[in-house]
This record gives sequence, structure tokens and C-alpha cells, in this order.
Amino acid sequence: MLQYNSFNFFANLFPLMLVALPLYRFVRNIVFRRVLLTFVGLYLLWLIAPRLALFYLVFWLLAFGFQQLVAYTAEKKRGTVVFVAVLVLLLAPMVTWKVWTDPFVINFNLWSNQILLHLVHNVGAIDLFHQIILPLGLSFTTFRAIDMVVKTYLGEFEALRIDEVFFYGFFPPVLLIGPVIQYTDIRKAVDPKVKTIVWDDLRAALLLIVSGLVKVFVISYPLQNSADMFIYYRTNSVWRLWVELIAFALYFFFNFSGYSDLAIGAAKILGFDIQRNFNWPYTKTNPQDFWNSWHMSLTQFFQRYVFVPFGGMRQKTQYRAIFLTIMAIALWHDISIPLVVFGLYQAAGLIGHRWLRGKRPPPSPQPRALTVAKASGQFMFFAFSLPLMVISAHQIIPVYSALLGLQ
Repeated sequence: MLQYNSFNFFANLFPLMLVALPLYRFVRNIVFRRVLLTFVGLYLLWLIAPRLALFYLVFWLLAFGFQQLVAYTAEKKRGTVVFVAVLVLLLAPMVTWKVWTDPFVINFNLWSNQILLHLVHNVGAIDLFHQIILPLGLSFTTFRAIDMVVKTYLGEFEALRIDEVFFYGFFPPVLLIGPVIQYTDIRKAVDPKVKTIVWDDLRAALLLIVSGLVKVFVISYPLQNSADMFIYYRTNSVWRLWVELIAFALYFFFNFSGYSDLAIGAAKILGFDIQRNFNWPYTKTNPQDFWNSWHMSLTQFFQRYVFVPFGGMRQKTQYRAIFLTIMAIALWHDISIPLVVFGLYQAAGLIGHRWLRGKRPPPSPQPRALTVAKASGQFMFFAFSLPLMVISAHQIIPVYSALLGLQ
């Protein structure tokens, strides 16, 4: 079985927080705090499957070594070659997973379990009783490691110590769901010298946790069966398909946004102020504002490392940068024909909006009715592309023919 309920992760995280929080708050030693949170993260992965904890332990050991190598060679003659090679090596597991999913998952489970059996037979035997799993959280882990290495190469901070790398890599709240944090997001708050307002943190954390639970269980949970439209689309009327598509779009947002709130709330309990990951994107009136409000930590990651380097801030190259950025975001979800179509569709919307805005800037302020109409149009524009996130290539034509009433 390859499915994993994300709520199980938080159901394990919050009881652990009850044990770890007093230790974290009252032991005022920065190394102890880093090690404590590292072990909490490792234990959470262990509860899913010991092989997952082993996999990420090896990954972050390698990331630590790569960062040290990049820091050492950054100012030397072949520093750029080393830097590029390290980026390729860090991306390799995620790209392999996306391109050759089945072989990667099989070998990931098989090899990691065999290593555990050889290292500690009893642990390997325990691991055998855990279900076959995907490399959960690999994308977010990869992006965090890349961000760390890039910032080291650019000299934004010196190479991190091993306890700092593990603290960053196994920071418990964001292991599986994100957001895609940067080391600078959590570097200062772990220091006991930084003054924290405990009760304000707890109050804000509880509000975020309640918000997340409401989004996941009150709003999105009743809508989860809307995904069945991608199975029974041939036998439903056009109007019902559109109702189900709208319901699926709401489920897609509230489920993801809810789990992000739980992760950010869990971090807030510890005193870490992580940026919100969603800013009500369905209320935005154009594609640019939508993507600047949707999964913001991921969007900002690609803005830093794709949009800006490829000329997004220059007039002549802005459209190329937009195209490459949204295609990178699309293919992050999966390297497949439907996601290529998704990227092309969203790129057309973003580039078209940028071009029209350059030709005819919108009046300000706008009538409320017009704002609502634009937000509704943007919502439907995005919802129309959502089937591409879940269907296979051979379903594209029949699913969209059904939605358009052409079958």
C-alpha cells in the first residue's frame, strides 16, 4: 500500500510536542535544542517506517558533505563546476522518482530494508512489518537542501555544522507537508538568547491549528469524493461534472491549506514564526496574484531560482522566465504529459495577463462587482486545469470533452 494519511503524521507530532516542548523551553542550550528537534523529526519518520528515517539520515549526511565541499571550493577555479555537480546530485533522487516512479519506489523500499537488516537485524525485522511507502517529503527535502547549498555558495552564510544541518533537515513540523522553509527562517528562533513571548506564541499556534482542523475535517473532508468525477465522467451530465469540479477545487485548496496551517501552528508552538503558505488564492483576480498567493513558499523558491536567474526582472526576457518558472512548478508535481499541458495552460494565462497589463493597466479602485466577477473568472480558469493534476495522458481528451459537453 502506497497511500499515507497526512493526518497520521500530525497525530503523532502533537503528542510528541507535549513531551518535547517542556524540554525545549527550559533547557537553554542551543545545541541541545537542535539535537532534540532532530530526534523528534527522526522519530516521526521512524513511526512511518524505519527505512524512511534511514533514507533521510543518509540524504542529510550527504547534503552536509556537499555543502562543505561547495563552501571549500566556492572561490576556487573549479568552484562553479563543483556547485553545479552538487545541485545535480541533490536533484537526482527526486527526478529519478518522478521519471521512473515504480522502479524507484520498489528499490527505495527494498534496498533500504536490506541495509537495515544488515546494520541492525532487529530494526530491519521491525521495518518489514511497515507498509511499502513512497519517499514521503522528498520534494520539500530536496528544495531545502538546494536552498542551503545555494546560499552557502553565494556567501549568504558560512557552511553549517552537522547539528545545524540535521536541525534544518529534520525540523519536525515541515517534514512531509511543507512549507519549503529556508534555514534563515528558523536559525534565530532556536537560540535561547532570542526573547520569545510564550503565551502569544501558544495563542497564535492554537488559532492556526484550529484553522487547519476546520479546513481539513469540516470543509475538505466532505468534499473528498468529488475526485470520483475523474472515474465516472462518462456517465455524468455536464452540469454535474462542473459542480463536482468546483467541489474538487475547494477540496484541493482547503485540504492542502489546512495541513499547511497545522504545520505552521506546530512550529509556532516552539516559537518559530514561519510564513503562511496560502493567502486565499481563490479571492485573487488574476493569474499573477493567484500564484503569488498559492503555496507561497514553493512559488517563492522557484521565483528565486528560476524566475530571477532567467531574466524575470528584465523586459525582454520576462516572458521566457514566466514560462520556465510555471513549467518547473508543474513538472515538480509530476513529469508527465498532463502536467506539461497544465504548465502550458497556466503559462498562457500568466503571460497573457502580463502582456495585457502592460498594454492597458487596470483602473483603480475597481467596482466591487467587477472584482467579484474577475475573482470568479480566475477561480474557474484555475479549476478548469485541475483535472490535469490527477488524470493520465489518455484521459485528457475524453475528460475535457465531457466537461465541454462534446462526448
